[in-house]
Amino acid sequence: MRQAGTVEEAKARLDDGEVDLALLDLHLQARVQDYAGFEILQWIRRELIRPVGVIMFTVEENIATVVEAMKLGADDYLAKNCGDEELLIKVQSALEKVRLQRGRFVAEQHEKDDPDLIIGEAPEIKKILKQVDRLADKDATVLILGEAGTGKELIARRLHEQSWRKKHHQPFIALNCAAIPEHLAESALFGHERGAFTGANQRQPGKLEVAEQGTLFLDEVDCLPVNQQTKFLRALESRIFERVGSSRPIRLRARVVAAAKNNLPDAVAAEKFRADLFYRLKVITFTLPPLRERPEDIPLLADYFCQRFSRKNGLPIEKIDEEAMNVLLAYRWPGNVRELRHEFERILALAESGTRCLARDMLSAEILQAVGAAPKKIRRPEGETLTLRQARMLVERQMIDEALQQSGGNITRAAEKLGLTRRGLQKILQRHGRAVEGDDD
Repeated sequence: MRQAGTVEEAKARLDDGEVDLALLDLHLQARVQDYAGFEILQWIRRELIRPVGVIMFTVEENIATVVEAMKLGADDYLAKNCGDEELLIKVQSALEKVRLQRGRFVAEQHEKDDPDLIIGEAPEIKKILKQVDRLADKDATVLILGEAGTGKELIARRLHEQSWRKKHHQPFIALNCAAIPEHLAESALFGHERGAFTGANQRQPGKLEVAEQGTLFLDEVDCLPVNQQTKFLRALESRIFERVGSSRPIRLRARVVAAAKNNLPDAVAAEKFRADLFYRLKVITFTLPPLRERPEDIPLLADYFCQRFSRKNGLPIEKIDEEAMNVLLAYRWPGNVRELRHEFERILALAESGTRCLARDMLSAEILQAVGAAPKKIRRPEGETLTLRQARMLVERQMIDEALQQSGGNITRAAEKLGLTRRGLQKILQRHGRAVEGDDD
């Protein structure tokens, strides 16, 4: 319970985002003709973007005052001599209304379509997911690095979904820094006041403000203009910012999660991204492996997307045939999981009704050409049925053997042929129980 005796005190108590319901005395400042409660009510409805319930109190029994309070946005109105039971009923009703409004507000901030699950059995992915769940309730800033399509936003969403922020109906706000014009970046992030610049016809809160006590996800943060990097760093350090055209300080209460491609350190070295901001963001860093370095997850992801888009398109798909899976395993997936997802979305949007099996010839021509028009069949023992994991291991082994043979046993050159890093190939060789030499000599 917080108390205030003046308009300024009331604004200060309400402005920190901790209040769900305000009980406002019409004559807040104890001057008979001063309807300060109405001033606070108007300020709440004009300035606060989060839902806050308001019940007006007064000694007056004046219907005109009641009507005016409701017109200005009060949820209810009570006389000061009301009983405890009546007060309790009104408070509970107002809080329930706020809860429903809050639920709608949070729902509006999320994508209408359900985000994908994070699917993976690769050791690197399992380790990251464990760390994410452990850190979910912490406030530390997180930086997620990885190639396009590796699932950086999914990791950010998991941090939010597993935290108290989700349980307390706080929003997840995503902003792609590469998708906003440079001249609008400051307004998108910090918000602006009416008249702050040409075209600013009304006050607009920025993403830092809309995120409230939830999670603000800044994708492609390396695309944030350099002049805004300075202001954003200051906001992170002080936890205070102002809208464009205003000097009123606003508390930054959200947890910040940023994402960028793996070359962010190169951008820092080239002075295209502020080094101090980089170090401020990378309090905790996750680096997501590309799909080509976690081939054991391809069958799992393929099955997940196949089932998801089969249901969406009303198709009775029961399986992915062996030749199609061989192609999926052999392909490099430069667009990573996102490319795999879009491939299944395309296939199953175009599939004929009644299709029960996803066949090789349903895959994109580009993918078939990339792995060869007629992918080699798996060399397996006569009469033996393989699981998807065993099939993947066989394809993997054959491709590695061919690459090593073509490169004369040089691990670095073989890794390049396979679209892997040297370390990535060494991990796969270890998984197959093959000796890994210390160098290529």
